[in-house]
Amino acid sequence: MNPRAQIRMLPDGLRLHLSDGPIDVILQAFGGPREIDLAYCAASARFVTILDELCSELSFLREPSLPRSPQPSGRVARRMIDAVLPYAASMFITPMAAVAGAVAEEILEAVVTSATLSRAYVNNGGDIALFLG
Repeated sequence: MNPRAQIRMLPDGLRLHLSDGPIDVILQAFGGPREIDLAYCAASARFVTILDELCSELSFLREPSLPRSPQPSGRVARRMIDAVLPYAASMFITPMAAVAGAVAEEILEAVVTSATLSRAYVNNGGDIALFLG
């Protein structure tokens, strides 16, 4: 278990707050109570691994992205590369430009693949991933 991560329900009892270092996520899932519990458990389980995963590839993620750059091993890092590659030929850009959105997408994927939901959102510092079932 990651001892840094803080995971708690917000006072409204509807939204989950996940915090680990620079990553600060608020998410909400919509569905039956059991499905929401499954979604929040999956989000929490995935969340506690993300920062360490990113830190293990940080030197690579701080380098400019190029069309033929090697691929990182982590799922979030690969999402980051995919997000910036369309711009790499015309400007200096590193995968770090997409870190918040990639984390939001990764958490959302964990949520929607673990439960039957009508909708869900993940807000990571203003980068928001949405699921509309």
